[in-house]
Amino acid sequence: MNKKRIGIISRWCSFNYGTNLQLWALSRFLEQAGHSPFLIRYYRADFIHNLVSAPIYGNEEVPFLKYLATFFCSPMEFYTRQIGNFTDKFFDLSPRVYCSGIELKEHPPEADIYITGSDQVWNFWSQPIDDSIRADMLAMLLQFGADSVKRFSFAPSFGPQTLDNGYKEAFTQAFRKFDYVSVREKAAMALCEECGVPNAEWVPEPTLLLPGEKYLSMMPEGSDIVPEKPYIFVYMLNENKETIENAKKLAASRGCILKIATANLATFTSIPDITVPATVPQFIHLAANADYVLTDSFHGTAFSLIFNRQFANLTSPRRNAADTRFQSIFERLGIETRNVGEDFTLPNDLDYKPINTAFETLRSTYCAEWFNKKLT
Repeated sequence: MNKKRIGIISRWCSFNYGTNLQLWALSRFLEQAGHSPFLIRYYRADFIHNLVSAPIYGNEEVPFLKYLATFFCSPMEFYTRQIGNFTDKFFDLSPRVYCSGIELKEHPPEADIYITGSDQVWNFWSQPIDDSIRADMLAMLLQFGADSVKRFSFAPSFGPQTLDNGYKEAFTQAFRKFDYVSVREKAAMALCEECGVPNAEWVPEPTLLLPGEKYLSMMPEGSDIVPEKPYIFVYMLNENKETIENAKKLAASRGCILKIATANLATFTSIPDITVPATVPQFIHLAANADYVLTDSFHGTAFSLIFNRQFANLTSPRRNAADTRFQSIFERLGIETRNVGEDFTLPNDLDYKPINTAFETLRSTYCAEWFNKKLT
């Protein structure tokens, strides 16, 4: 198989740990398959739609002040977590930074293959359909570049499991250019079929395709943050004061200290005694060495499994729409639901022997040879 130049477009320039690590894992996977991946630096136009007030875009789950705090904390968050350093160190980058879908279409990066994925790259949130078609859908659905360039999706997620307000028609038209379509959630295969792709493949999230030692060996500098004492690691995307108090009690009962990584500095500033503004490598080491992990995050769950940590999933008012993500990963590895109980009781400890066997099967199935066959 000849080495291919592969342009990856995904969410990037984000202070979300999972976003950066899925992109890192996909890049490493493609390198192992013998190719030369690079990151297409595209700023999503809908980023601001995640930060503006609820009355404008109809999201009543996050209050205006929380949006406002997130908006003003974002630059400091990016600096604190050293995302720029991480991106520069671990990725080959497109020469050009793209700030619109039209710009990307007019000046596409040269490549043999374009890949969109993983993470929620096909979730356009509450962005109006007309705006999305002119911007983010052009990018995330690979509607740019020469016709001779192959177009793949690698484990993207739709987020919500419905396509409304013209999105179904837009996806249907865009998919006609694709040479291969895969999705991260099993339930998303039905959405692809609605959009004219009856044979979309359900594939694992790329973070699952690499063993834990690969992350630790590639990111050794993160070990400096690991406490000497046993600790419970909480990774929260959605702040919940009651959960934090329950976590403190759980840590005390197990003779542990508590370390918390959160989604944004607005939360960090409210609980500065136990929160950790970790870099991406530091996050990896905190997850890998925890006595126990509590998380409401898909990637928090994924890395708990990768590093064979005992863990439980925190409930969240914003998780209902994303439960298919957890269902898919649990089904692949033969695991029951891991939610904490109403009185904060923990699920039974996992036996990792069959889980690791499932990981071996998964990684031997979705290997370099599997990917390279898709290119023929």
